[in-house]
Amino acid sequence: LIGLSTAVYANFFVRYSVYEPNDPTTTAKNLIELETIVRFGLAVELVGILALVGLTASLYALLKPFGERMGRAAVLWWIGEITLLAVAICLYFPILLLLCGTEYLLVFEPLERDAIVLLLIDLFDDVYDIALTFFTLGMIVFAILFYRSRYVPRLLSIFGVIAALSMFTDILLTLVDHPAS
Repeated sequence: LIGLSTAVYANFFVRYSVYEPNDPTTTAKNLIELETIVRFGLAVELVGILALVGLTASLYALLKPFGERMGRAAVLWWIGEITLLAVAICLYFPILLLLCGTEYLLVFEPLERDAIVLLLIDLFDDVYDIALTFFTLGMIVFAILFYRSRYVPRLLSIFGVIAALSMFTDILLTLVDHPAS
């Protein structure tokens, strides 16, 4: 619950309050004006990642008796997700440095700087989508283990597999049909 609520706050509230697609100047202006909120969003996202580490360990411990190898596979998928989410967050620090940073960055003209910022934000989006593919693959395995365990109604486990497969398909289609900005 902590991980989900932090992701919702960081990605939907913070992100959409600053990002203007295809408008690097407005996006840069918003990032400068809302720098503190953006930094707080990054911290919240980090808390979510830490919660995901705990959730991964807990699910593995809970579901290990119903398929140790499958459980390890799910853990590996989620470790991949956690790693990629951390990389995605790290992409925001050069953005803030470019916009609110030191004097040596003044060699960039404002339009050049803003274009680089938008490029890094687009890269963040792609890395985040790839992280979500790892999440969905791990979720499929955990849902199958929940089905085996009968800890939750089997219909709910089946729904979990279907939902994760749908999400996986959507993300892959997004990555394949990614519009050029």
